[in-house]
Parts: sequence; C-alpha cells; structure tokens
Amino acid sequence: MPKFNTNSPDVRFGDGAGRISSVLGLIFSANPTIESFTAVEYVDPPLVQERLAGIENSPIFKQGVKMRQETLLPFWDSVLAQALQGSMNAHEIVEAALFHNAQPEVSHRIEAVNAEKHLDNLLSDQWRGSTLALSSRVTLSDGSRFHIPMLDFHIPANEATYATVVKCLNSLAVGKFAIVDSGKSFHAYGMSLLDASGLRDFLSRALLLSPIVDTRYIAHQLRENQCKLRVAATPRKPTEPRVLGAT
Repeated sequence: MPKFNTNSPDVRFGDGAGRISSVLGLIFSANPTIESFTAVEYVDPPLVQERLAGIENSPIFKQGVKMRQETLLPFWDSVLAQALQGSMNAHEIVEAALFHNAQPEVSHRIEAVNAEKHLDNLLSDQWRGSTLALSSRVTLSDGSRFHIPMLDFHIPANEATYATVVKCLNSLAVGKFAIVDSGKSFHAYGMSLLDASGLRDFLSRALLLSPIVDTRYIAHQLRENQCKLRVAATPRKPTEPRVLGAT
C-alpha cells in the first residue's frame, strides 16, 4: 500500500494493489492495440569508487560528497561542480562521468494479454547477478513500434514531493502517468505512447526540470534510443518498486 496519501481515488489496482506489474495492465487498458511489451536484463555498472582506485581520497571527490549531503543535489552534479573552481585532477572525474554502461541485453517479450502475470513470474526469480528492467519499447498489433514515456526522478520520496512530481508530469503534457516508489525516489510510466521522435522530445523537455528529474538517467536513455526502469529488487537496490498512484 502507498506510504502516504496520493489523492488518487480514481486509480484502482485490485487485489494486487501496488504491484509494479499492474503498470502494464494500466498501459494496456489505455492502449489496447499493444501486442507486446519488452523486459530486459542488464548488469548494474560499477560505482566510480570501483572504477577509479583511490578516488575517495581525492579532494574534488570529498568536496563533492560534502556538497551532495548539504544540498541533496545528485552525486555527479555535486562532484562536477567542484571543477568550476579548477582542479588538478578534474580530468579523471570528467572521464569517469562520461562512462556509459553499454552492454548486450537479454530481452524478454511479454505478451500484452497476460502481461501482469508474465512480469510477476519474471519477478519471482532472484535477481542477484543482473537487473530486470521494463523497456519503453512496445509492439502494436500492426507491427509498428512505439515507446512508453518513462522518467526517473531524483527528488526524495515523501508526501510533499509526490505532489511536486505530479505537477512536473502534468506540465510535460503527454497524458497520464503511473507514479512508482523506487525506494529512494520516484519512477513514472506514461499511458500515452510516443514514437522515437516523440520520446526524444519528451526526454529533452524533461531535462529542463533538473534536478527534480534524474538528468543522467535521461542522458543514458537518449544514448540507447529507449528508456528502461528497474522493476526487480537487487542486492544494491533491495526495494522492489511499488505503484503509488497516477496523475
């Protein structure tokens, strides 16, 4: 059940209230011509501390972490901000910030008619060596391909910030969204499908809502020409996302 009042009495999730798989049912109900969804497996990228030996002792890293704690700004925004004043070791931070977790994906086709059950079956596995995510890619009954608009937020999850997320999503004017508690913040899944050009436009406009939205998430999705959002619990992120409500 939601951790706080979402003021969404029009949303009904049945006996499985809050299940992340219910998002697929909502999207299919709004778009009955969807034939299949796509889930993908990927491996979480290593942390910068695991990629750069001794980086935790770097002044620019320490100052960035301090700024993050004081301002709640994203980690990379806080660390890269230190380069504004000049730094002898800023080059390695800049190179590390450009890291992209490009890797082959294992895809799972999810038939739309039984989408919730299929995703629940996938979620019943123990996701330890890899992560299960829902892709934005959908295939319609005529064979055409579209995207589910997706966003990852940076804003902490609580009742006041939920209202802010709703305002952000409404301002993007691409239809209704299901809002999900990701464990630390929010995920959002749109009910109105977009073509590839529409997805890029949606993501580029969402960048203007930084730092409420996760800008690095958007950058990586633009590089991959799709969106992905985690749906399974993992050792690094032990909370399985739960649906809170909808706009």
